[in-house]
Amino acid sequence: MSSIHTITDLIGRTAIIEGRRLKVVEVLTSDEVVILEDAADASAFQENQYGDIHRRVNKTWSIPFFSETDPTRLHPVLEAFLEDETGD
Repeated sequence: MSSIHTITDLIGRTAIIEGRRLKVVEVLTSDEVVILEDAADASAFQENQYGDIHRRVNKTWSIPFFSETDPTRLHPVLEAFLEDETGD
């Protein structure tokens, strides 16, 4: 269940986690990190190369593939994505 192939299959899927609709937007296999995006919250600001605020973007989070408390298991958020049958 915790194979890299299974995790990369989550790209594009959405799930409700702690009341937020999160979407898997990227999987960085070399760093064993998944990038999540809040589909509804565009309150973060993106800066241009000069440090000027350019536009609003959705908030993102990066989470590790594996749980910090039990490295033999997937991160609980990733498990929720795998268990959520309403993912798009």
